[in-house]
Amino acid sequence: MNKDAVILFLRYPERGKMKVRLAQEVGDDLAFELHVRFIRDILNTLRAVNAETIIVGTGSTGKGPPGIFGKSIRLVQRGHNFGERLHNAFADVFYRGFDRAALIGIECPGLRADYIRQALGELGNHDAVIGPDRDGGYGLLALHGRSLRAEFFEDIPWGTARVFVETVGKIEDALLELSILDQMERVNGVEDLVRLAGEGGSPAIITRQFLEQHREKLMENI
Repeated sequence: MNKDAVILFLRYPERGKMKVRLAQEVGDDLAFELHVRFIRDILNTLRAVNAETIIVGTGSTGKGPPGIFGKSIRLVQRGHNFGERLHNAFADVFYRGFDRAALIGIECPGLRADYIRQALGELGNHDAVIGPDRDGGYGLLALHGRSLRAEFFEDIPWGTARVFVETVGKIEDALLELSILDQMERVNGVEDLVRLAGEGGSPAIITRQFLEQHREKLMENI
């Protein structure tokens, strides 16, 4: 068995329950369709990474569109809050026998396979790896099973510009060797979609094709 895993931590696509800011800017239907395409692009990227893809999801459907996840292992998010669910996602994957895992969300559909491979490679001589985003959070966290600590996810002001700083502080307080990667580009709103649409070399091919098809609707919301 491959001892490396990539955890895709997500909410299963459901109309009316997508990312709040994006739904407010483009409407529930378009936000749902984008959510599905983000997932498809990321899954395509993960096929080029030598690691097991594990879906850790939440949402009332428990599925997503038929066939979207193929034969990927699927686990259920568990915990009373966001931090607990993140910690338990790692714990559940390590319980299955994996030695190293990188956790990502779906908000970075332009994420490159090289970036994920770099994160897993950095675990060769680091205890933890983190990929910051420009909003003060992070879009990737990679850990060894031996490095996992519940406190990395406790008392974090999720959804604020302090997430990255607070998390790095907790990892350093645990006296672990940390590698910080280059900044990731997260899609939060329409302006981010416009940026993504203009990235000719982006691996987010499915999303970019959809954006081109709905260019007029997108421009109405800028």
